[in-house]
Amino acid sequence: MPHYFFDLTDNKIVHDFKGKQLANHDQARQHAVSIARELISTKSELLGEPISAWSISVKDGKFQKLFSVSVSDARPPQKKSS
Repeated sequence: MPHYFFDLTDNKIVHDFKGKQLANHDQARQHAVSIARELISTKSELLGEPISAWSISVKDGKFQKLFSVSVSDARPPQKKSS
């Protein structure tokens, strides 16, 4: 099973040295979105920067960047009021 790493990035990088084994890129993207949503709900800033300025860089087992997920784009959809 492939191993993925999920670094937090802005002007600074918070490296993920542990990573996680997931079946494929789609599951890695879903995991990155869930990390971003957890950050949104628990932190307003990270290392002096607004949390919305950060992104999750997803890397493969050789630490090659595959894609990024913006924290601000990972916000859950707003429920419509009736």
